[in-house]
Amino acid sequence: MRSAASDAVVARALLNLVERELRKPIRTYRRHSWEAFSISGNVEAEDLLTHGEDGFRQTGLSFDRQNDFNRIIQDAMLILADQSRDSDLRRLLINRARYFGPQASDGKIPRLTALSSRNARWREALALSLIVHEDARLGSGAGFSVSPGFLIDTERAWEQFLFFAIRLGLPSAEVTKRDFELGNRTRFDLGANNDSQVSVVNVTPDISLSISKEHRVILDAKYKGRYGLRPTIPSADLYESLAFLKATGTKRVILLYPWTLQSSVEPGTAKVFETTKVDSVEVVGVSVAAAGLARSGGIIPFSKKLIRSLEPYLND
Repeated sequence: MRSAASDAVVARALLNLVERELRKPIRTYRRHSWEAFSISGNVEAEDLLTHGEDGFRQTGLSFDRQNDFNRIIQDAMLILADQSRDSDLRRLLINRARYFGPQASDGKIPRLTALSSRNARWREALALSLIVHEDARLGSGAGFSVSPGFLIDTERAWEQFLFFAIRLGLPSAEVTKRDFELGNRTRFDLGANNDSQVSVVNVTPDISLSISKEHRVILDAKYKGRYGLRPTIPSADLYESLAFLKATGTKRVILLYPWTLQSSVEPGTAKVFETTKVDSVEVVGVSVAAAGLARSGGIIPFSKKLIRSLEPYLND
């Protein structure tokens, strides 16, 4: 049976991916035809002798938003809107789908590799949209979580999935994503005036978990690791975590990586693979299993198992 909660996770992940790239829409060249008495395109010689009610038949190239990439993303948002039981979420999906403008009713299924370098930022939104589109075509009732493209191929979706799983698992806690002030940056003008500008430097962990007024836990979703190899915390993640610790004043950061070892474990299982202590603070690396999520019943059992696994590090 499809989980409404897992559908909502996919819908909100797609909305966030689309919102992130709105300033740079996917535009491509396409050949099209039209009729007009003013000639602005290519006209065949015989068409100059005859014309339709609207003018001469012409062909030409346009550089616009009408393409298979935008059509698939728009279709995915409308599919999710149709399936959503949340009226507010449904409204958001429909309104955002309008951004893509009129699209052809059918066309080819685009390949991710066909995206140009100019439009490469849309790769994650397109990947997730293709999953939704394929799920609707097959009429699957298992839920979108079965697809590795949602949980593994898209970094943003992995972050969103963990955020909503933790929010579901800890309904009484405050789960947010917010900025914390780390310090100040001063930029100096090398000109004759030797002026300077001071700005605030913020850091933004993926998950800020407030269990009580006095107890906050910072978690960060990490999308690194090679399947089959023993996980490790990269130096860049460690340095970023130390910045989180300083800015938030907490004693521990939990880094959540996808499970990469070749072993079958229950979805939601979270195991510590590495800890690093610096003075009185600690960085904890955790592998989280998500394979086989649909077979386990969806995001709710996953969420409960994840919180149980992390509990010693959340409450300490």
